[in-house]
Amino acid sequence: MGADRHEVIVVGAGPAGSVAASVLAQAGRDVLLLDQTGFPRDKACGDMIPWQVVRLMLDLGMGEAVRAAHFYPIKATRIVSPNGAVFETRVYDHDGTDTCIVPREVFDAILWEHACKRGAQFEVVHVEAPIVEKGRVVGVSGRTGSKHGAWREIRAALVIAADGATSAIARALRRHKPPDAHRAVALRAYVDDFDVVDHMAESYFTRDLVPGYGWVFPTGEGCANVGVGMRLDLFRQRGRTLKEMLDDFLRLPMIARRRGAHSRVDRVLVWQLHFGSDDFPRIYDGALLVGDAGGFTDPLTGGGIYGAMLSGKLAAEAALQALAEGETRREALASFETGWRKQLWPAFRLSTWLQRWLASSPRLVDFVVNLLVRHPRLGQAIAERVQG
Repeated sequence: MGADRHEVIVVGAGPAGSVAASVLAQAGRDVLLLDQTGFPRDKACGDMIPWQVVRLMLDLGMGEAVRAAHFYPIKATRIVSPNGAVFETRVYDHDGTDTCIVPREVFDAILWEHACKRGAQFEVVHVEAPIVEKGRVVGVSGRTGSKHGAWREIRAALVIAADGATSAIARALRRHKPPDAHRAVALRAYVDDFDVVDHMAESYFTRDLVPGYGWVFPTGEGCANVGVGMRLDLFRQRGRTLKEMLDDFLRLPMIARRRGAHSRVDRVLVWQLHFGSDDFPRIYDGALLVGDAGGFTDPLTGGGIYGAMLSGKLAAEAALQALAEGETRREALASFETGWRKQLWPAFRLSTWLQRWLASSPRLVDFVVNLLVRHPRLGQAIAERVQG
């Protein structure tokens, strides 16, 4: 096709977008993958990669890159309740596939490189809006290279929006923001000179954060990804900043005593999440919403990478079918809706119920953690659910 016309435009080269682009390109389709920055790049995240994500990477042909990156495996988990009860358990691998800690600078670059190697064309474009004609998305517009670059319009038979929780595409098509109860805010930092527990992921449900939590995820010897996250409507009620909440979390005795004399808090980043509890259209004439743009983040754990990658894969498969039929209206893309509702919606519904139940009182979290301590097998099952 022409220089500014393609079969498919994928906006956002994170996990959802890169997977969608790689599946489409592998099938021989003309795919333009856009992002507002190049790679490698840092990305705000807790850096935990569930075992299902690693399995999906292997299934998509990234085994060599995964092995070369030496992901840091998680073998145990610790959950701490508001009253200080502690539950610990081992986390088992799944046929040799572990939940891992991987810096997003590394992880996202692997997915992006895979998409490019499969044949996706990549460009740095700051996408500002979809092009809509007669109620149908027919492309995107934005600025080349940066917010201040030359204006550009790019057209395609289909647009896949993977541009995050603040998606310009989703905002234009939905015409309103997701409700605060279906969103969250989080902050992460890297803390060095820190006494990590090797290969253990730690979650702290403090009274100030429930149903959100603070976390300590080891990234290697003496360093951890430490952060806090909270549902947006509850965060607004607190009247405090995330940085203040992180500072309080780091001052907890069980955290503070593990910091050395030269410990530093570095690379602090804030981000938004869009929960899968938000039941809204993800399909439009000529467009699909995936990843955080489509609200594919687990409402309980805040984990979004598996939902992002699976939604990207399902969107690409629906796109291939629609392109083969020569039609990209909503009806031709319906298999995407069927697929994600079958594979993700049941877990989202359960997580939504648990999140809202726990939000009603920190005492419920105390009750649950003490229950896990008394019934380790139940705790093992729940730990597997949270890690996954």
